[in-house]
Amino acid sequence: MFVDGQTLLIALLYVCLSAIPLGYLAFSYARFQLRDCTADYHDRLTAETASTDTSPDPEETQPPTLVGFFHPYCNAGGGGERVLWTALEAMQNRYPHFRFVVYTGDTQCTKHGILERVAAHFDISLDESRIEFIFLNRRYLVADDYYRRCTLVAQSAGSVGLGWEALQQVVPDVFIDTMGYAFTYPLVKWLTGVPVIAYVHYPTISTDMMQRLPVQAGTGPGGVLATFHSLRTRGLAHAKLIYYRLFAHLYGWAGSYADVVMVNSTWTHNHIASIWPAAPSPHTVCPPCDIQAFQDFSLTGRQRVIISVAQFRPEKNHVLQITAFALYRRTYPDAAEDTRLILLGSSRNQGDEDRINALRRLANELGIADSVHFVINASFPELKDHLARASIGIHTMREEHFGIGIVEYMAAGLLSIAHCSGGPKLDIIQPYPVVSTKPAHLLFTSGFLATTEQEYAECLHYCLDVLTDEQRLSIRQEARRSAHDRFSQTKFCDSWRRLLNPTLSDLTPYMERS
Repeated sequence: MFVDGQTLLIALLYVCLSAIPLGYLAFSYARFQLRDCTADYHDRLTAETASTDTSPDPEETQPPTLVGFFHPYCNAGGGGERVLWTALEAMQNRYPHFRFVVYTGDTQCTKHGILERVAAHFDISLDESRIEFIFLNRRYLVADDYYRRCTLVAQSAGSVGLGWEALQQVVPDVFIDTMGYAFTYPLVKWLTGVPVIAYVHYPTISTDMMQRLPVQAGTGPGGVLATFHSLRTRGLAHAKLIYYRLFAHLYGWAGSYADVVMVNSTWTHNHIASIWPAAPSPHTVCPPCDIQAFQDFSLTGRQRVIISVAQFRPEKNHVLQITAFALYRRTYPDAAEDTRLILLGSSRNQGDEDRINALRRLANELGIADSVHFVINASFPELKDHLARASIGIHTMREEHFGIGIVEYMAAGLLSIAHCSGGPKLDIIQPYPVVSTKPAHLLFTSGFLATTEQEYAECLHYCLDVLTDEQRLSIRQEARRSAHDRFSQTKFCDSWRRLLNPTLSDLTPYMERS
């Protein structure tokens, strides 16, 4: 049967118009469902408050302000988790009448177990009675290994599904995302209207990712076959660049729904300000470091130990640490004979375990297995013990957004050797203010920066074998002073409370919103 264009257009228009009321009904039902679930939650909170409150004032039994932290990997034990728990502690101390929920996918854990690990790993004690965990069963939707292709879009869409699961349990009066899942912001705003606070550690997409694509024509010998592969590579790169740019626009749109935006470094600030042009201006709030826990360590009498404190994730590049250490051992065999490398970090899953085993094999292949030691899932006292004895702290992640581990090295009095990029370069390791003839990677007052295996090995030699005791002491003192002045836990808490206070002082609870 022949259908003319006009009839087809009218039919299409009818379908679209019919979808509008259906969409509105679905939206209204979702909002009603969230309000109903949250009302039940608040009834329980009110009952709990009333049962423990001896005050006759009925206003005292009103539902407390509920602050929600969206952090699906809250038990991971990294720098991002330190931000979460330090921020929560700061708000507990400042707002004694607030209650807190943490949305997490750590379903295998218990509330007591998580908070016990927080105390052991970060030395942070929280009021357990004012915290509740909402355990999410669909965390796989944001897992790195769940999607084979189009990972950026798929994980971002997955975060919306995970955010919906979180809101179905309870809607907070303030939604705070401390992991960077920007695509949850429109969902929260549309369905609840509550303020959205974003703390961004690392942009989901950055201009660096687009600039690294090989979209330029290749040159060199190889004939027709090489030309074909070059054209194919460039074609795929162009397609991926278009994909990245479209995603960047969507990412910026999602970020515009945040009411307050905080970032952890100059590097992240520059990228977020560029990609989120319609969002509020980002505030740089460097992550907290527990300076007090390390400031009493002696700055003299250190052992010839190089320590790395980092999760065993691929981007941390532990391979470079081992190969640079091996090169140092080969180049300076007499001096390096009694030097050890300690890799200290948390293992979250089987993928981390596989990487640890691969690193052990690499050390064995390079003939340095006896001098490379692994410390897995160390407690905070164990971490402190290792940092108090080591001489050098090493970091090798390219474009690290900040580098809180480096700040801990500096506070503990270690000589830091970090990757010459991202936060370590822009925020942490400070350059000499005067002209010098030394190599560029040695021109710093509070540590050192390196990029290649050779530069890292040279820095190790310079720190362990060339510097005098007086010079080492001077660098250690400057590093500790710099860490204390710029990256203390107190400084983070003050900035966090100051930036959130305007939002919290003029807050309309979710259940009172129309």
